[in-house]
Amino acid sequence: MFDRLSRSARNVVFRARDIAQSGGRGLIGPDHILLALMECRPELFEGLSNNPIDLPTLQREVAQMTAATDVSRGAVKLRFNEQSKRVMQVAAQEARSCWERWEAPRRKRGQMLAEDQKYWEAHFRQPIATVKFPQWIMRWMLRRTWEIDERHLFLGLLTGAEYPGVAVLRRRGVTLEGARQRLCATSG
Repeated sequence: MFDRLSRSARNVVFRARDIAQSGGRGLIGPDHILLALMECRPELFEGLSNNPIDLPTLQREVAQMTAATDVSRGAVKLRFNEQSKRVMQVAAQEARSCWERWEAPRRKRGQMLAEDQKYWEAHFRQPIATVKFPQWIMRWMLRRTWEIDERHLFLGLLTGAEYPGVAVLRRRGVTLEGARQRLCATSG
């Protein structure tokens, strides 16, 4: 599943590992992923609720909850606890669902969308002119399918009502359906 993560989602997972390690945890928990998302992608939290979300206050609350549950000491490898594994599974389901509902219908055979071109330019680390590609290369480039990005990690977290950090978000009016609509339907 790790190969399905976008580069920026991997950075979030690595940051979650660092947060867990700094707290002395032996495993990466859902709240570590939430803290990493708040740090790496604060724009995800804008407009999720009718009330503005004060991100620094939210970070402090979640960090205090995480610190209160820290029990193990030792080196942290890139391993998830069972709850985080579930978050990753749900994130993969959300990514596929977002792709099938909002992305796939926009794609026409043989047509490269602007975000596809940006993706491949970032991948090749240089600008590309799609008119110069033979048709078989264009088909190969367009076979790019869904990947798990930060939006999907966040949606995966919101499905877990038992995570303390998610309870903090819910008290601030953040809902799974509202977040899904805002993050998937409006972002490419």
